[in-house]
Amino acid sequence: MENATKALLIAGGILISILVITLLANLFGTTGNVVESYNKEINITEIEKFNANFMQYLSKQLTIYDVVTICNFAHNNNTHPINSSLITNGKSVNDIQENIEKKFKLSIVNFDENGYVNQIAFTEVTT
Repeated sequence: MENATKALLIAGGILISILVITLLANLFGTTGNVVESYNKEINITEIEKFNANFMQYLSKQLTIYDVVTICNFAHNNNTHPINSSLITNGKSVNDIQENIEKKFKLSIVNFDENGYVNQIAFTEVTT
């Protein structure tokens, strides 16, 4: 009788241990999902913050100085390279003085696979 009691206590201890291990495994799995969703939220916020540097200019008429500022940001950004082009009358333009009176419009041409802006273009606004 004494052996049967010990066997039941051992079996009960093993079952309780298995339940505790299962509970801990589920708890760690849930915690991992929370951390993963938090990291995704941080990435989305980072992408939106980066893209806002360009989105704020989409509906505005820009001067050549605005264009230069945006292009400098695009070219000086080392983490997410951006191609930019300035087109006026079908030609690429680099000279600021000949474009001082002109107005330009920004368009976002492409996004990379992560959602970051990676190609922009400026076109002359004709009035």
